[in-house]
Amino acid sequence: MATFSTNGVAFYKPPTNTDEYNVFSDGPTTVDDNSHRSTHLASTFDVAIVGYGPVGGFFANLLALQGHSVVLVEQSPHIYDKPRAIVLDHEALRVLQMIGLGKEIAGMISNHAGTTFIGLDGEPIKHFDPLPPPYPLAWFPTVMFIQPEMEQFLRDRGTSRFLRTTPDRDPSHGVVEVLLEHRVVGLDEDAGGVTVHVKDITGEAKFDKNMLDVVSATSLKRPAGAGETSAGDALSSGKSEPPTGAKHEEKQPFSIRAKFVIGADGGSGNSFVRKSLRIPYDSLDFDEWWIVIDTWLQRPAQPPLPPKSRQYCWPHRPGTFIIGPRNLRRWEIKLLPGEDPAIYSDPVKGLDRIKNLLGVYVEDVDAVDVWRAAVYRFHALVARKWTSERGRVFLAGDAGLCAGIRDSVNLSWKLSHMLRHPEIEPSSTPLLGTYQRERAPHVTTIVGHGKSFGLIIGELDLEKAKARDAEMRRLMAEGKVSSYRQAFIPDLDGGCVAEGDSAGGKLFPQPLVSTATGEKVKMDDALLHPRTMSWLIVAKDIEALDWLSSSSNSFMRSLGAQRIVVHPVGTNRSVESGSDTVVVEELEGVLAAWFEKYNARVAVVRPDRCYAYGAAQDEAGLNGLIEGIRKWLTN
Repeated sequence: MATFSTNGVAFYKPPTNTDEYNVFSDGPTTVDDNSHRSTHLASTFDVAIVGYGPVGGFFANLLALQGHSVVLVEQSPHIYDKPRAIVLDHEALRVLQMIGLGKEIAGMISNHAGTTFIGLDGEPIKHFDPLPPPYPLAWFPTVMFIQPEMEQFLRDRGTSRFLRTTPDRDPSHGVVEVLLEHRVVGLDEDAGGVTVHVKDITGEAKFDKNMLDVVSATSLKRPAGAGETSAGDALSSGKSEPPTGAKHEEKQPFSIRAKFVIGADGGSGNSFVRKSLRIPYDSLDFDEWWIVIDTWLQRPAQPPLPPKSRQYCWPHRPGTFIIGPRNLRRWEIKLLPGEDPAIYSDPVKGLDRIKNLLGVYVEDVDAVDVWRAAVYRFHALVARKWTSERGRVFLAGDAGLCAGIRDSVNLSWKLSHMLRHPEIEPSSTPLLGTYQRERAPHVTTIVGHGKSFGLIIGELDLEKAKARDAEMRRLMAEGKVSSYRQAFIPDLDGGCVAEGDSAGGKLFPQPLVSTATGEKVKMDDALLHPRTMSWLIVAKDIEALDWLSSSSNSFMRSLGAQRIVVHPVGTNRSVESGSDTVVVEELEGVLAAWFEKYNARVAVVRPDRCYAYGAAQDEAGLNGLIEGIRKWLTN
């Protein structure tokens, strides 16, 4: 696990027209989730998820679709509305597609136009551009979104399908129970599962409409050299105090039982699960404070705002400009040494100070209306362990949203396999150990890139900034640096992949395909069971599937593996599907190019669908892959 902790609220002002800018008709901070509260709670679950943020929501949807019972325990009464994630990548979108929500999000996202890094002289020193089509996963590679809006969508269109009270709930799906305003206060793990001790905290901790960071256990800390305690601390402490004289009835904890527990309950300072496992973090030596300001563009600014996002690499005030969906415009601005973040939460002068900050980058400040702002501590940390000793408690989702979604899809299919095979002791199988083996290097690399870019943007020394600009322009002119964001996203370098296979662990494409009816769809949607996290056997011709031995075929069927043939574009071969094999034709050549790159005719794809287990060119190679999977899943 890695984390960027976020502590302290600066200021909040609701948008003037919430109906125009936000899906919440009654404003963005007080979403009523009473419909998600469970009234008849079971006592035993397959999985307990601590934290009902977006990562917890993804876990719940993935696991329930596989038929597993889930309980979500969340201490807040409603969604955490604060400037946080704003970018999703194509892997995250593919997971949304897997849980059946891909087609509904079009109106909530916008394509990322790219980013320009601006040097001291106001000219570019680096570019990040979107990948050109055809897109590897059939989704635009990077999109922008509004996190509270997406979270509400994930609950209303996702989790609500599995609630016990949902009419016409699919009986093949697992039941999801939701405990809002409840806090996990203890975990007792044994060989058979985990006893989760839960306390009802109704009335003890709620979001205040004017305070966004009210569940943080850590009060705002100041950068080195900052001033003493000020009146603004009342807003920035992250606490919502009851009225004077108010009394809360002390409720006794109760217990529920789960076979596995997932801690998706925040970063280093806030996660009860991490603390209960006593897992330390290693620092990547990056610890800075920034203020994040979300605004709505009310009219065209004069002069116009940049057409692409920008990184202002200016020592006098490093900052970032981001173009969000619809009229959302965000600025992320570094706090300077000695600057007290509490001054921006002053209820009288805070808004004027925020506008003064915006004035560093925007001449026409009145063209935007400040919606919300928060002070963040960007602290790069990596957990030394992601799993308990007995292998029944896991950490997830504290290294950013895209990383958390990768956590969810990586771990969910492995837990699903274990739940279907209760005879396997978690600590005795290598499968669950691959969660940390695969995710930790990936997260460390991503956080390391974030640190590197942060050092580029946040350089405060003028002479060093001049040297940086010169070097980056030289590299840009010589074409020695990639301009594509996806180039910085690593593949898997180990774990549950075919050893020695060049395709093992590589991002597996999702091409656009044409079905037998002529419908044009993304490949995953053409599967017989598109919502099932199953192994895939993907071949470029039907003959390659005949290579499966009877033993391999029987084993893969026992796993519920799906088979699909994707003919290269223009082959004019039949796309009539059989009873257990889908046959389609590719439209753009993305998958054909992947097969050519790895000299293969067939690939075995992991249940997360994003990564290949391996690829083969002949019968021996394909059956060898299946034998490797057998060892991973049965030992």
